[in-house]
Amino acid sequence: GSRRAARCTEEEPLAAPTKRQRAAPATFAELHAKLGGVPLDRILMNPPPDTASEADLVTAWRTPPHHRCELVEGTLVEKFGSFLGGLTVAALCGFIGKWLDDTDTGAAFTGNVAYRLRPGRIRSPSLSYIPWERFPNGELTDEEVSSVVPTLVIEVPNETNTPEEVARKIADYFAAGCKLAWVID
Repeated sequence: GSRRAARCTEEEPLAAPTKRQRAAPATFAELHAKLGGVPLDRILMNPPPDTASEADLVTAWRTPPHHRCELVEGTLVEKFGSFLGGLTVAALCGFIGKWLDDTDTGAAFTGNVAYRLRPGRIRSPSLSYIPWERFPNGELTDEEVSSVVPTLVIEVPNETNTPEEVARKIADYFAAGCKLAWVID
């Protein structure tokens, strides 16, 4: 309720852009291309593509079967990990965690943290880092979807990620103000 509204600004509305603000794809093929050619079984159909909002994304996370997805082009796109990718992320967490213990320069987050990169665009990198100065008053925020953009994102793609999808994700991060992105393939 009011706690969430207090954190939002006019520059960061919670709702996805309306169709008047973005051109709807004319065909499913066009939408599929805008999503980076992701495998079709990762595109959720409820709500229908090109109609999903941030609220729909949070509902997908919270309710069975608990889809872990991102919001792209008004569409919920499911994320999948892999055993080897999980091992890679865990190793990176160890190294980055040690560095953060030594330097206390910020905080690192695993792939279940979502970032609002712009209205209607929510991404969850495999791993991310945010220096304290990016947080309001240098303190962690308690948001379901973070409005603080990470400085570093790390993506560990797997066989369900297309090169086009990964390139679009990296472009989204940089457009939102991320300074460095690693893709570990």
